[in-house]
Amino acid sequence: IIKLQTENLHAELAAKNRELSNSAMSLVYKNELLNNLSNDILKLRDEHGNKLAEEQVRKIQKVISDGLNDERDWDLFEHSFNEAHESFFRKLKANHPTLVPNDLKLCAYLRMNMSSKEIASLLNITLRGVEIRRYRLRKKLEVSHDKNLSEFLMEL
Repeated sequence: IIKLQTENLHAELAAKNRELSNSAMSLVYKNELLNNLSNDILKLRDEHGNKLAEEQVRKIQKVISDGLNDERDWDLFEHSFNEAHESFFRKLKANHPTLVPNDLKLCAYLRMNMSSKEIASLLNITLRGVEIRRYRLRKKLEVSHDKNLSEFLMEL
């Protein structure tokens, strides 16, 4: 009976992890799409000069920016992540109370073994920005340079 319950729990966890990965990849795709759209609009404005109404371009850019910085995406992701990894944030906050919300986001993405490119898209920052945040996070968590940061977070 216990073995069956354990198998069921493992299957449920695997399903939640798949759901979480799909959710994260959808967010990456959405952010990349919005960034590409924003770049295309800027190119159009540069190519056509004053033919495009500046106010219209600004409104479109604002809609795109709002979509990229929407906290609802994180709230949904965090809820799914907590279902799959119940005590992760609690342990992390208890052991490292100086972590800020952006650190916790990065920890969650690293825990899922996401690439720096995927993380950059989700956080709407550059690859260099991700590298800097990883470096600072490593210092806050006091993880030695010979230890993989993602592995450290997976062990929590």
